[in-house]
Amino acid sequence: MPNPIKSTCAIERVLENLQQTRPSISEVQLRPGDKVVVLDMFGCPTGIHGTVEKSEMHSVGVIWERDTITVGRSWLRKVS
Repeated sequence: MPNPIKSTCAIERVLENLQQTRPSISEVQLRPGDKVVVLDMFGCPTGIHGTVEKSEMHSVGVIWERDTITVGRSWLRKVS
């Protein structure tokens, strides 16, 4: 049986590496017209794309199929 203490340490190391390799989602500037992809609860792209209509401090209005939906910044990643 795996040692839960060692597993927790491994998870913490992975999270630290992720934080060092890319800027925080909230630090990335999202402007109207930017293309974005929706992230799942683990931060992986879902393949659902949209376009930013308006951007506020903590939320972003995104257009999907002619409808505007307000989404928290942490659920979006800017697509180059």
